[in-house]
Amino acid sequence: MIIGSKQLPVGFRFMPTDEELVTHYLMNKVLYRPVPAAQEIREIDVARFYSNHPKNLEYEQTKQRREFFREK
Repeated sequence: MIIGSKQLPVGFRFMPTDEELVTHYLMNKVLYRPVPAAQEIREIDVARFYSNHPKNLEYEQTKQRREFFREK
């Protein structure tokens, strides 16, 4: 699987813990510091995300599998 400019192993999943999200991603983002894997993790427009059906969320046409997660 190729994401951004890096090749990731098959089966790679981005599943950080709550602590990792806060200390390594969100805190850096708020302080305008580089975020780990910034090229591989896409940001989304939350208003657009929640106002559309999941099949309409693609930003580009691709045959790659996409997964979307949400809390119940």
